[in-house]
Amino acid sequence: MSKKSVLRITLAFSAIAILGMITVLCALVILFPDDNQDYYNYPNFSLQPEMGSYLIDPETIFDSLNNGETDTFVPNLGQIDGGLPDVVFEKPINWKQSDYLMIAKALNQYVWKDTLGGWELYEMSFFLDCHDNPSGFERSFMTYFKTISSYGEKKIYAVRDFSILPKYAYVEWRGGKNYPRPLFGWKRIDFETLHINAEDALRIAEENGGKNIRLEFNNNCRIKVFLVPEINTRWRVWYSVEGIPELELVIDPLTGKIID
Repeated sequence: MSKKSVLRITLAFSAIAILGMITVLCALVILFPDDNQDYYNYPNFSLQPEMGSYLIDPETIFDSLNNGETDTFVPNLGQIDGGLPDVVFEKPINWKQSDYLMIAKALNQYVWKDTLGGWELYEMSFFLDCHDNPSGFERSFMTYFKTISSYGEKKIYAVRDFSILPKYAYVEWRGGKNYPRPLFGWKRIDFETLHINAEDALRIAEENGGKNIRLEFNNNCRIKVFLVPEINTRWRVWYSVEGIPELELVIDPLTGKIID
C-alpha cells in the first residue's frame, strides 16, 4: 500500500473520530443540560427583572435635551403594574426614527449614567394609528444588547429595553437580565447599510397598497414598521385591523424595493 493511500485512510478515520466526538458532546448537552443555563436565548422584555417609568412633555422634550436640562424625565409616581397614564396627549404625534433614537439614548444616560457606546441595536419597532398622509410615528420600542464577560471565560449579553410613548407622555426602561451568547452571536441593526429608514419604509408601504387598506377600513387600523435582523434583515410593515394583519410588506433596507 502506498504512503498516499495510508495517509488518506488515516485522515478518513481521523475525520470519523472527530465527528463521533462532536456527536457525543452534542448528545451530552441535550441529555444532561446545565441547570443554570437559560435556554430562552433571545430578548424578551417581559422577563426583565428591573424596570421604571417617567413622564415627559412631548412638546418641549427635544429643546430640553438639546439645552442639556436634567429634569426632562419626571418619575411616574402613579404607575401601577406597568399601566399607562390615564391622560393622553391630544396633539398629533409625528416623531421620526431619529427622534426615538435620541430619546432612548437620553433615557439610558439618565437611568444608567452611561452611554450606549458599545451597545448594539437588536430591534426597533414603530407604531401608529391609521390616519391620512402618515409620515411619522406615535410610539416606539427598542432593544439594545452588549457582550459582557462573566462566569469565567463565558460571554453573555446584557440587554436594555426602551418603550417610548409620547402619545401618553410616557417612557419606560427595562433591564437586568442577561442571556448566554450563542455561538454565532445575535444579529444587529447595521446603520451603515440602513439606507431606508422607518419613515421611508412607511412611505413605500403607503405607495404599495397601504393607503388602499387604510381607505378600505376608513383608517380604523394600526400600522407597525419594524426591523429585527435576527428574524428578518429587512423592514416589515403591517397594516392590522383588530389585531389581524390585512397587509404585510417586506422592504429591502438598502434599496427600498418590495420583496415578494
